[in-house]
Amino acid sequence: MATSPAAGLVHLGFYARYATSFAIQSLLESDVEFVTAAEDVTDESWDAVGLTAGKYQYLVFGVNSRGQGPESGVATVPVLARAAAKLSGLFSRPLHPVFLGGAGVRFSGWKGG
Repeated sequence: MATSPAAGLVHLGFYARYATSFAIQSLLESDVEFVTAAEDVTDESWDAVGLTAGKYQYLVFGVNSRGQGPESGVATVPVLARAAAKLSGLFSRPLHPVFLGGAGVRFSGWKGG
């Protein structure tokens, strides 16, 4: 799940069966390449706060004792300056599962409308 429930905020939800932590990378539409937004995230969700308006893209990597797995599919989230935004049904299915020691990393299904 990838949403912007309030101005300047992005909420990501993700899952990997065998991951013990996650690494998150982000890209603002004006940037050239993804940068590390968070490492050693042990929850299955993460929030970015204080963001400026724009379109953000996120990649999530599952990590365990075998190392970092391949990236998830890209989640794109529009962040508004004044009003809340949410993705409308874009993630009704898991995004491109990636594999880490036999376990897939995927974004949680978005059930909003």
